[in-house]
Amino acid sequence: MSEKLKKLALEAGMWEDAKNARLTFTEFLRKLEVDAGFEPEGKLAESDAYERQLAAHGIRINDKATLVEHFFQTTDSRILFPEFIDRQIRLGLQLGRLDVRLEDTYAVSQTVSEPAVTPVGFDFSKEDVKPKRVAEGAVFPRMKAKLKDKTIRLKKVGRQLDMTYEVLRRMQVLQAGMLFQRLGFQMSREMTKEALLVIRDGDGNAGSAAGTSDAGGTWNYADLIDCLFQFKDGHEATHIVMKPDFLQEILADDTNFKQLQSINLLESFVKTGQIQNFFGLNWRTHPDMEDETILLYERDTCLKYYEEKGSSIQDTARIINQQIQETVISVNYGFSVMFDGAAHYKTKSA
Repeated sequence: MSEKLKKLALEAGMWEDAKNARLTFTEFLRKLEVDAGFEPEGKLAESDAYERQLAAHGIRINDKATLVEHFFQTTDSRILFPEFIDRQIRLGLQLGRLDVRLEDTYAVSQTVSEPAVTPVGFDFSKEDVKPKRVAEGAVFPRMKAKLKDKTIRLKKVGRQLDMTYEVLRRMQVLQAGMLFQRLGFQMSREMTKEALLVIRDGDGNAGSAAGTSDAGGTWNYADLIDCLFQFKDGHEATHIVMKPDFLQEILADDTNFKQLQSINLLESFVKTGQIQNFFGLNWRTHPDMEDETILLYERDTCLKYYEEKGSSIQDTARIINQQIQETVISVNYGFSVMFDGAAHYKTKSA
């Protein structure tokens, strides 16, 4: 298989070239393959351009004998290390069995080239967007799409690496991958916290905040049912989020939540630790949710996610040049609310 690989000549400037071309680094490598007349076949076609270049340069990231310093054995192979970091961070975004993940909060995303964006949508607090029956020859009411009043400014989340290259190069690649995955998990926690705040409070535009209700002095099963019937105009809740200890309380409370104590309902949780099929919702937790509150939302219509292109790794040149210490890894991101009525927030009276 190695004989069929196309080993590309790599240089640091390709990261900037990819960014200017509005391509990911893997997309840019694929373009180089095409320009060189290389078309992967067989098993090679099952991998992407980055994975093929790892193999071409003799870097086996799943081999426990491979050290980080193997990335830096040649001036070409070191160009591949920032992409390794980026991919491990992306894997870290998926960690956490019951945690609300970034992908749980939105269904629509957009990569943008600027740190601010003005969303397009309907001003539901002012426009009449419902279809109407009209007499023959009459004019139908108009439904206007326009730029929203408030600009969404992207925020930066990340970490500064406090380690030297001498420390990092001695790590197994598998160990380094775990480190960057944990970094990705912590970044995900912060990003999903921002997503939940935007779902609850809105993005600053009129009508974008979630509807609210009060559970009274004590939460019970009827309060959960009430939340489901707060969704109207075709919206249906898909996700429910609360603090971990509140979920634990609900699952163990055979007085106020007796209906949820059935072994049939809890069977999946007992077997796998996953909670499924309570009201057809995806049950998730986040440690920064307020005590004894729940947030329900419809994932497909609630939020839109924005990420600034090329922002996953800010200091690519430093990483390539082995200047690991004080390197900053970050993402510029933001959220806007697509439709009102797609979320509901329920609290308990003091």
